[in-house]
Parts: sequence; C-alpha cells; structure tokens
Amino acid sequence: MDYAALEKMNYGVYIATAKEADKLVGCTINAAVQITATPVTIAISINHDNFSHDIIQRTKKFAISVLSEHSNPKIIGTFGFFSSKDKNKFENFEYQIVDDLPVLKDVSSYITCKVIGQLEAPTHTIFLGEVINAEVNPETGCEPMTYEYYHRVLRGKTSKKAATYVPPEQQK
Repeated sequence: MDYAALEKMNYGVYIATAKEADKLVGCTINAAVQITATPVTIAISINHDNFSHDIIQRTKKFAISVLSEHSNPKIIGTFGFFSSKDKNKFENFEYQIVDDLPVLKDVSSYITCKVIGQLEAPTHTIFLGEVINAEVNPETGCEPMTYEYYHRVLRGKTSKKAATYVPPEQQK
C-alpha cells in the first residue's frame, strides 16, 4: 500500500479535551470532521490507549481546540507525546472552561460537544458529538493548522497513538 496516498487527504490538528471532577485531560488528534448539520454533529477519533479516551467515554463530553498556524507548537508535543494520567498538560498554556470543558486559548476556534454515539475501530473509538457550543477566537483570526502544515513547515512527528501513525517498517 502507498501510504503517501493517505497523506493527500485533508486533516487538521486539534486538541481533544475533557474533564472529570477536577482532572483536566487532553490529547492531540488529527481526525475530526463535521458529519451532519441538523443537529450539528462532529466525529473525532481517539486511541483506546489514551487516558483522555477513558474520560470522554465516562463523562460523555469533549471539546476540541482547533490549532492555528500560529499556535505554540509546544502544545502539539505536550498533548501528543505525554499522558494526562502522569502530567498536567494545561499547566504551561492558557485555557478557559466552557460548558465544564477545558479549551485552549492559543487556537483558531473551539467546539464543545456531548457524546451521542460511538463506533469502535481496531485501535480507536470514533466519538460522535452533538455540538453544544462553538466559537472562533477573535484574537487569533488566522488560518487553522493542517496536518500537512504541521509536517512540512513545523517538521512535526506523528505519535504512535495517532490515527495516521504508520510504523517505519511499513513506510515506503
């Protein structure tokens, strides 16, 4: 299989977040898409091994922060290569609580959702979320970051838990 063909698909870079009691969690994802307009519903894909997955599954709520091309690149590494179980990923980044969910401030926009369904894939759960709230960040006003931008311009790496991760031995 030529994995380069899959890299031609459009992806964004997002931080999926959730909250259980006082515990804030989040992880970097690139699989998020609006799937219906009425009600407005989005789907996100979270690796079964992510601590954030467990919190979303229990609380039935999540938010996504849409990173911009000017977002601090350290957000991606912090939320993508560490576990919320062991690290407070929010400690070095500004955030706010919206609809009892953490959303980052250094982003293009955010969306909060309640889970209305889920689909199990071999390594990930696809959570369907009915949108509760969504807002564009008037302070950034810049382009959302694409996964292609993340790799080409920022020279970013792919976490083993990412939906698009391909082991080196399977790459061409």
